[in-house]
Amino acid sequence: FFPWQMHITAPAFMRPALQTDIFPMTAARIHHIHVQNGDVIAKGDILVSLSSEDLIYRQTQSRLRAERLDAQINQQVAQLNNRQWISIWREELTKETTQLRAIDADIAKLTLYAPHDGIITALPAQLHDGRYIRKTDRLMRISSPLAQDLIALPKEKDIHRLNENTAFVFISDDPLAPKMTGRITALPPTSQAVISDRLLTSLAGGPLAVNVNPKDQLIAQTPVFKLRGTATNGETLTRAQRGMVTLKASPQSPASVFWRSVMSVLIRETDF
Repeated sequence: FFPWQMHITAPAFMRPALQTDIFPMTAARIHHIHVQNGDVIAKGDILVSLSSEDLIYRQTQSRLRAERLDAQINQQVAQLNNRQWISIWREELTKETTQLRAIDADIAKLTLYAPHDGIITALPAQLHDGRYIRKTDRLMRISSPLAQDLIALPKEKDIHRLNENTAFVFISDDPLAPKMTGRITALPPTSQAVISDRLLTSLAGGPLAVNVNPKDQLIAQTPVFKLRGTATNGETLTRAQRGMVTLKASPQSPASVFWRSVMSVLIRETDF
């Protein structure tokens, strides 16, 4: 007696549905870091205060030029003369005011705020007050605990047994991570060979064997389907977790499995 197959398993990972990497808007020096890893923050909370001597100097000089031009204009208007110079100075004052507003906007960007609710993660230990940072330096990541996304890559031969709203159970490779349950929200119409999620591939220690083509794309040795799902059991993650997912599937008899295997071999051999 051989039992019918009621489930399929596939490599998968769970990740927070909303993650935002925080970068500075301009090169600057860290004045103060207001948060640390694990902090629960709300949208609008201050994350980091930066300082820029260059911006402050430019702001001061621009403001002085604007004040001097304004004083010259007022003086000439009071004396009712030099109308030509008044027109020139007013034009210069308009340009200077525009420039000052742009500098003020850049200075306002030196204070970084949380774009949404979440948990602080990936804040490097080497970041500290007084350190100079570039625009390309990631300061931290905010992970939303409100929803978790599933990315699963079942084999092509199993996809016909799945439906949208199929229930799943995700078990992380991390034994301390919680078990996640949920439902599939999207089934792809076709398989894919190019893999964009490196976490599941053999190059990152995952179970999915891939090769790298001349375009540096990751190519699965066996085509897979990319499923998406959402956790529904209320557990939260602050970072992506790799593991295996078990998906409830339509029953399949051992005879059906054997027949499909034979047909796939015949199709490959005849190049049909």
